[in-house]
Amino acid sequence: MNAGHNFSIGFCAVTLSLVAENFGYNYMFIIAGIYILIVLIFPLLVKDTIKKKKQEKVTPILMDELKNKTIKLMMLFAAIIGISSGLFAFATPLFATNVIKLSISQMGFITAFVPIIAISGAIIGGTVSDRWGRKKAIYTMVIPTIILINFVMLSRSLIILIIPYFFIVFLSAGRWAASSAMFMDVTNKKIRATEYSLFNSLEILGYVVASIFTGLLIAILGYTLIAVFMSLTLIPPLIILYFIKLNKFKSS
Repeated sequence: MNAGHNFSIGFCAVTLSLVAENFGYNYMFIIAGIYILIVLIFPLLVKDTIKKKKQEKVTPILMDELKNKTIKLMMLFAAIIGISSGLFAFATPLFATNVIKLSISQMGFITAFVPIIAISGAIIGGTVSDRWGRKKAIYTMVIPTIILINFVMLSRSLIILIIPYFFIVFLSAGRWAASSAMFMDVTNKKIRATEYSLFNSLEILGYVVASIFTGLLIAILGYTLIAVFMSLTLIPPLIILYFIKLNKFKSS
């Protein structure tokens, strides 16, 4: 799913930008509307094989789930892991344009390759999480990221920037796939969509909150210290992950 998501981002970014440049924004929005209409066809082709005798009430089941220690730790993990992603996503373009002085075309080159790298990262991350387990896969993806973040902010040329940057994109996509699998593993089958959405919403919340304060933190700390700060924000999720027990959820 993560691979398909990133493929779509790259595909639409390329095709819609070409349409806008050659034919104008009116045609671009028409093509975008056609894309959306095509997507609406797929849910009609999928049959829901899950039959329920009666509609379960979501709130009581969710309240019971929130009393579970593992679920609480998972929610905390999701919220904190998104902070570093939000900081990195917004600090890196600012660093590239303000410090390394990359041009618009150079930034476009980097942006064009991000979805391609994320696709491979998501596929490999999912495969590794199935073979090694969710927690080992996340540790494998996050620990190198802690080191590589500092290399990005210490770079002073395009080549030195993109190598660790692309590695981080690859590892982050793999971590996202492994985390998503872990979230799905612990969800209650009666409220699977609600609980899974809760985990993802908390991660997005951490991402958004961090992105809001990225500029302020850069102004206070500078790019070198912001890299250290981003690295440090990845350590608490790894500690929380250690205390998350997934064994009892394997049978479900």
